[in-house]
Amino acid sequence: MRTSVPDSLACTGDEAGLRRLVDNLVRNAIRHARSRVELRLHATREAAVLEVDDDGPGIAPGDRRAVFEPFVRLDHARARKDGGSGLGLAIVQAVATQHGGEVTIIDSPLGGARFRVILPRLRVSFRGRCRSPGHPRPPGPVPSPCA
Repeated sequence: MRTSVPDSLACTGDEAGLRRLVDNLVRNAIRHARSRVELRLHATREAAVLEVDDDGPGIAPGDRRAVFEPFVRLDHARARKDGGSGLGLAIVQAVATQHGGEVTIIDSPLGGARFRVILPRLRVSFRGRCRSPGHPRPPGPVPSPCA
């Protein structure tokens, strides 16, 4: 497995949920990879972006939404004990959504699937309310970056 992570990138959110999101994506990639998994984390001006690639068989475009549904397993031939419960990617979707983000699947340059998680970089107002960039500013002091 190869990783590319910046020296400093702060992320605000539920630590346990975010750890589970990353863990589920990496385990899923390892399960489906032939021999290679890559994990990249970088920031844009408005978001933290996590990409997990594998060199496995990939996911057909028509199946990409379905894999986020609970208990969906595309490979019905695999035994449950070998392939998980079918909840991992549903949890990834739920955690990303709870953080105001999204998860997408595209073809990976490695030949398999690329899971891309985009989480907005949060701002905190003086009153302690978090909001995402681009949303209307609450009345009061100007928000300052928290991550």
